[in-house]
Amino acid sequence: MIQAIKHGKTKIEKKEDTLSSSFFGLLFYMPKEIINQFFIEITKNNEIGEYLNHEFWSHWNSIGTKNKYYVEPDIFVRFEKIDIIIDTYKERITIDKYSYVANLDEVKEND
Repeated sequence: MIQAIKHGKTKIEKKEDTLSSSFFGLLFYMPKEIINQFFIEITKNNEIGEYLNHEFWSHWNSIGTKNKYYVEPDIFVRFEKIDIIIDTYKERITIDKYSYVANLDEVKEND
């Protein structure tokens, strides 16, 4: 599916939701050990605990946010010790108090 989208062989638009669900949807078919190892690698945190569950596009209360009705992260992943929220964006822009486009040196510095 991802390759078909990438090469324009499908009528599905290249939207963030399509791309994140294609990648993470396949990941969550893997055994729990592989899911755990994937998130240990990307978070560089060995203390996340065991993978418990995930949910795509859950609706959360919007109190304390700029959203009028609800907050909808792309993916919410629960582990024994931490929760991970994944939200993907097509454009990389800085929005005050919301997002920041870091350069590669800044990312390495925070590693």
